[in-house]
Amino acid sequence: IRSKEAQRQFEAILKMPGLFKKETTSTTLISAALMKLATLFQEGTNEMRLNVTKVLDRIANQLQKSSMLDDPIKIIYSVMHSNDCIARAITLRALAIMAHILADDVEAHLHIRLALDSNDEIEILAAVKAAKKFIPCSKTFAMSISTKLVSLIEDLTTPLTIKSWLIPLFEHMTHDATVSMKGRQLLISLMTNDTTEEFLKIAVPTLARLAVKSHIEIGETVKFFLKFLKLEPRQNCRKLILCHLVPIARCGPIVWLDSTTEDLITFANNSDDDYVRLQVLRIIEALINGGGYISPTSTSDLKKLLQMFTIHNNIQVAYQCCSTTLRIILKYRNISNLSLVESTNNELFSSQNILDDLIEHLNTALAVLLTEIIQSNNLKELQDTLSLIEQSSRVYNDSAQNFIHLLFTTCTNVEKLLSYLTKSLVRLSTNHKEIISNEIIQLRHLLANTSLNDDVRYNLLALFVLSNSNDINEIHEHIKQLSSWKCFLLARWCIRHCLYKLAINLLEILLNYIHISIHEIWLRTLIDICRAEERLQTAMNFSENNLEILCNNLIEAGSFYESSLIQMPLRLSIDDNEHSIDAIFDFERAYCDIRSSIIHQFYELIHTIYQYDLGMISFDLLGKRMVSLKFLKIIFSK
Repeated sequence: IRSKEAQRQFEAILKMPGLFKKETTSTTLISAALMKLATLFQEGTNEMRLNVTKVLDRIANQLQKSSMLDDPIKIIYSVMHSNDCIARAITLRALAIMAHILADDVEAHLHIRLALDSNDEIEILAAVKAAKKFIPCSKTFAMSISTKLVSLIEDLTTPLTIKSWLIPLFEHMTHDATVSMKGRQLLISLMTNDTTEEFLKIAVPTLARLAVKSHIEIGETVKFFLKFLKLEPRQNCRKLILCHLVPIARCGPIVWLDSTTEDLITFANNSDDDYVRLQVLRIIEALINGGGYISPTSTSDLKKLLQMFTIHNNIQVAYQCCSTTLRIILKYRNISNLSLVESTNNELFSSQNILDDLIEHLNTALAVLLTEIIQSNNLKELQDTLSLIEQSSRVYNDSAQNFIHLLFTTCTNVEKLLSYLTKSLVRLSTNHKEIISNEIIQLRHLLANTSLNDDVRYNLLALFVLSNSNDINEIHEHIKQLSSWKCFLLARWCIRHCLYKLAINLLEILLNYIHISIHEIWLRTLIDICRAEERLQTAMNFSENNLEILCNNLIEAGSFYESSLIQMPLRLSIDDNEHSIDAIFDFERAYCDIRSSIIHQFYELIHTIYQYDLGMISFDLLGKRMVSLKFLKIIFSK
């Protein structure tokens, strides 16, 4: 630091943060270091001041813990009286770094306010950045600076660039209701007086962010925006306001006023701008997703909006309409179910007929949208639309039937998008196996295509085994065209759907192609587990009231689980010439051990009943019905 070479001085200064971070450093040494930094800041060049500022930035957290800052800060303040505007700007930057320490320091507040009146833009920008740091830390500064900000913004001589720096400061005035309301009122006053597009581009986002951060008078802020929106003829300004209503709707749906929702829907119905309608739909969806409420008085207008624009030439608008319609249907379907139980007054949605109409219209709209997207070959919109179809089908069986048939029909005509369509069908099949069974002819027709890739063939086979699991020979013919990995995935799919016999066949086929010991061990373990589950399935489905047969099936199931435990090693090392991996079977062993224990205990219970022939407890009461109890069914099926 004492060197006469500036470069060596800078290097030494930048190493000083390490001194403050050491726990063994004495307070005397820290005090001396701070004084040295302050002196260098006062006496050095602007480049020196900039380097000292960097050091202060790095040690900001350590400064907060120090109790010896008064003298160094006074020395730094003295630079604010310099004639050099760059020096003053760097000093303001240093004050901003220490805002958490100097939050209520009156002298720091005074220097920032005076700097805002400077003729130099660099100093003004530094003052704005300092104010941005001080406002969240000090309520006193926030209240005192607000009047100054308004006078500068309203001043006709203040350039728009500086106004664009000053206006966003209002969004940080969120200390309490008083400060937030004052900031909001000042912003509304400024927007009322200056309606130029350039000014609104700065003021509208600031007012929206202030409402989101403070949660104060969100309803009144939205009301002001809508009033402004109705009187605003400029398209760009309308888009700007609607765009910033979305985060407000997402943040404060509970305090959103019903009247503003009705006004928004009416505004969208009367508009001929696609963007306006799209944003209104996004606002409504954000309200619903956040737990907001659509008043019964606005449902007819909302239905009109949704039905008017769901089938639309603009795919983005059509998709947003479908998405919003689905959210409304799902929300008010649940609320309607609750209202039927709790109250006979169905005011939550104007009538069940409106809900039914929306469901019917949504099904039509999704079908049209899917067709248009497939023609345009847009993959992102296709995936999003298929997701909407799946969500609707999970809730409404009629929708599932229509969409599954539509997807199968589409698959026969479109080859490029088969991967996405068949994946969607596989997801739908989990809850609608019986509907998939009705499409077996279409499935066979699709599987007959020899040019299918591995993923598509796997998806189709997954559907096929659900709908026609008994046709083992036909399934084996199709499996020959699958890779070993996909064959294993298909076996796993069968296990998940309790098709244990078919899973055993698939796993035994895989054994012929496996040459790695760990894979073979795992496949044999899975085969034993499947055989055990098959015996349990037989016991559960057995029609005769015979406890002896039930006991025999339980014994066999238990023995298969014990077999899987015996052949499953505790640890196995794999060496593939590149990596050495230790395979651990802790979870698998624990699972099989628990299953074996449950089966053994259940067997002992049934065997005791059978052996002692307890006359008062019939098989029908305890034996068969116990096996078919819901919690036992869950254990068996998993």
